[in-house]
Amino acid sequence: MKAMNFLDAPIRKSSEDELSRLPFAKLIAAKLLEPNPESATVVGLTASWGSGKSSVANMVVEIIGEGATVVNFEPWMIRNEEALARELFSLIGRAILPKDDSRESKKRRAQFYTYAAKALSVSATGAGGLGLVVPGASVFGKALEKSSKVVKLAAEGLEAQAAEPSLTEARDQISAHLRQSTKPVVVVIDDIDRLSHEEVRTTFQIIKACMNFPNVRYLLLYDREQVIQALAPSVNAPEAFLEKIITQSFDLPEATKKQRTQLLDEYLTSLGIHENLSELANERIGLAFDQVLLPGLITLRHVKRFVSTAKSLLPGVFVDGFLNVDPADFLLVEYLRQYSPSVYTALRDEEAPQPGGRFNRYVNHKEWPELVKVKRKEAVDALSSTLKELTTRTVALLDLKQDEFASDVAEKRFCTKYWKPVYLGFCDARATIPESQWRRLVDETITIETINAMLETWSNRDRRDEWVTAICLRCQDIPVPYLLDFVGALFQWGDRQSYETDQFGETHEPWYEAVRMCAEAVMDRLVVSARLGFLAKAVEESKALVTPAFVVGFELEGRRQNKHGRWSRDLDISPLADGLAKRLSEQVQSGAIWEQPDVLHSIRAWHYLIGQARFEKWHTNLISDTDLLAKYLNFYMGCTRIDGRSHNWSMSPGLVEAIAMIDLGKLTEDGKWARLDIIESHIRQQTQDILDQRLASIPDLSQLD
Repeated sequence: MKAMNFLDAPIRKSSEDELSRLPFAKLIAAKLLEPNPESATVVGLTASWGSGKSSVANMVVEIIGEGATVVNFEPWMIRNEEALARELFSLIGRAILPKDDSRESKKRRAQFYTYAAKALSVSATGAGGLGLVVPGASVFGKALEKSSKVVKLAAEGLEAQAAEPSLTEARDQISAHLRQSTKPVVVVIDDIDRLSHEEVRTTFQIIKACMNFPNVRYLLLYDREQVIQALAPSVNAPEAFLEKIITQSFDLPEATKKQRTQLLDEYLTSLGIHENLSELANERIGLAFDQVLLPGLITLRHVKRFVSTAKSLLPGVFVDGFLNVDPADFLLVEYLRQYSPSVYTALRDEEAPQPGGRFNRYVNHKEWPELVKVKRKEAVDALSSTLKELTTRTVALLDLKQDEFASDVAEKRFCTKYWKPVYLGFCDARATIPESQWRRLVDETITIETINAMLETWSNRDRRDEWVTAICLRCQDIPVPYLLDFVGALFQWGDRQSYETDQFGETHEPWYEAVRMCAEAVMDRLVVSARLGFLAKAVEESKALVTPAFVVGFELEGRRQNKHGRWSRDLDISPLADGLAKRLSEQVQSGAIWEQPDVLHSIRAWHYLIGQARFEKWHTNLISDTDLLAKYLNFYMGCTRIDGRSHNWSMSPGLVEAIAMIDLGKLTEDGKWARLDIIESHIRQQTQDILDQRLASIPDLSQLD
């Protein structure tokens, strides 16, 4: 693959020509080199900004070679129109005048600069402004007003002027010498369309003043519409004014669709984001190319700037050899960022990063999807018709929606909450799990060690949530032969976890939910008939108890409520559930249950497995067994003390009474806290019941006559 030039700069030589414009440049060069001994040749090269005028001009200069003396003038670097006029005359003088110190050379330089001084209405002898008496000087408009002191027409200045050659005589003297020159001078004036309106007028007026100089050629580069607009306020019929100045105008041929297609394809390919893509990803790139990028990037400058910027951002999302975005979506989002920034901002603000945004999204969560659509539509409608159409296509191809599908996550689509932060932040660390880390877990060399290394990071609940999200949405990436080890390691990890606080508004998944969600994602990978056997084997090989009991018990409870399992469907899970229930019941009977790291969820898992009736019977037995009741308070209820808040417990009056009457000497500090919390909860509930009864007894006044 050839090296791509991403610099937003004109080419310097014809060997860099990517648009086959060399033949066109030869036509311009031939016109500039045509003999014209009586006057100047003024050639215009017109095209819109960024179309490649400067590149063609450089090829013209290359073709001219030694056939002419070429000088370049960049008027946009001059600070104002007066300085612009002086600099242009000075440049022309240096190009056409002899530079030695002979008497003849000095005379010719004096003649030229006398002419220039008159044209600028500045007397060579130091007199004041002469704009009103120098023929033709009034064409300089504002430049003349700034440089002349019309009110101070000194007598000595007028007298000095009368003694000098007239403007026409001075011009004729210069022309006589220039006709003798064997080598023409080509003055290239670029970026005229960058100038202010006053500077555009000044430039063309100076060229008009010098256009009768023989053997001088001008190559003017400009956007015709911009120049006409600049001349209109001060020149009647600006089109006719230009026609009188421009000898021949060349319209730069636009790049053909075939050329733009080839160049855009080469530049995008140079980014290296087309490799190892799925069929769907390749299809999306094709759609983005044909529907947005090709019609939207209409000049080589557009292509270079777009691809160059994309190339500079890629290192943030292309890390350790892994691309953390979908290539098509990356290009589409970048197109919005560069060409429809208001729409890009609307998409970014849908994630509510602005101050107060997240609260606003929380408060208006029901209306949020509609608010998003309205804001997005307002941003699109504010665009010009052409850009509006391209932006609408872009948004459609991004496939924005409210739901998040595992297939979209697997393809790293912008429409997913999993990957969107990467696109908006140009940083792989913003991914839920960066691709390099995910691949280290799921590649073909996955081991128990790599799984356990991942699980060790789960002590950080933020990190755990990220991994759970990734596993649930991307479980299909885990090779099937390693699923058993993966679930077994999850069960073992869960059995080591202690009770975790569950504060109001807490967004983190507790350990038991994290494992359950991951295990269910794995179940979804398997055909239904293989799931029960797979889970039984995971329980057997891992030798875990509480965690698989919670997973199976939760499924069993769901089937009691909904008559249909989440992952078990119509499978008979009672043998597996009964086996786990038996093992946990043995722990309850022996008291080993109180030694579990998370007693509350160990008993809750047992509750799910044995059902409500058996659990209530065990609850009732607590009333008569004060030692068991003390352990219940110390370990089961007492662990919730770390929540730092009161709870609303639902218990029978008999059990509450037994708790109130228990010997405090049997209780730990956690147990004492739990006892008090239960009593206060019972009192609150009784008070609420009384209030409800009284409110129910008050007649509805609206029903009375």
